[in-house]
Amino acid sequence: MSFGDEAGFSLNLNVPYGWQFPNEEIRVLPQRGKQINVLGFMKSSGDELHTFSKEGSVKTGFVIEAINTWRKGLTKPTVLILDNARIHHSIAFKDCLAEWENSGLYRLCCMALKRLILISIPLGTYLFKAD
Repeated sequence: MSFGDEAGFSLNLNVPYGWQFPNEEIRVLPQRGKQINVLGFMKSSGDELHTFSKEGSVKTGFVIEAINTWRKGLTKPTVLILDNARIHHSIAFKDCLAEWENSGLYRLCCMALKRLILISIPLGTYLFKAD
């Protein structure tokens, strides 16, 4: 079993609010920096992590390419647990599911609802109570 997720890192300064003395003016000039996104796959044992990165936004093609590269190193059937992001439900993504399953890679999409975990797999939807 492995877990997959995306994360974004940016040098853009985000100042939603600030603190200053009365009658003191403070200016923060926005700066544009690089946006780096990382997609990672970690084994449930925590002893293996495979990452893929790119500048700019993560789209379905990047995720498919990363999964195809990562699965080449799999030696036994594997369940990949992903969050419920829209790109994990795109037509292009779904078009790859049969090929992945034939190669021994099975996908679960999870969505946490308070203390319940909803797991959807091609054969049905299951609801588990979280500890």
